[in-house]
Amino acid sequence: MEKIREEAQQGSVMPDRDIIRELIAAALEMRKKAYCPYSGYSVGAALLAGNGKVFGGCNIENAAYPDTVCGERGSGLSEGQSHRIAIARGLLRPGNILLFDEFSSSLDPETEDRLIKNITELASDKTMIFITHRERIAEFCDRELKL
Repeated sequence: MEKIREEAQQGSVMPDRDIIRELIAAALEMRKKAYCPYSGYSVGAALLAGNGKVFGGCNIENAAYPDTVCGERGSGLSEGQSHRIAIARGLLRPGNILLFDEFSSSLDPETEDRLIKNITELASDKTMIFITHRERIAEFCDRELKL
């Protein structure tokens, strides 16, 4: 975990694979503490804070509480939130080509700008193909093909 703290304190935006593996291991350890007698679906999580501290957590079900805004397996997330999670997963996977099909269609202009800037910075070593109706996205591309 010391490597995680050093990377975070240096302002690393994208942790390397070793750090990601450590976070996954921490999340799996937290999952063992989950209490889920109703759904049977245990969840563990680990979050790396900017100061390098790792926060862990797990789900604890209690029938006395009503349904929450965000449910199991992402229910309750907006379309834009679901898109951003899918993009994050894609960025973390191995491979050299990323295909984005209308990835920002459900985002407001400010969020779209932040997301495209982050994607192009984080994945600058990958080939990215954007399928979009939005002219704004073309500004970030080396080449453009209009159909």
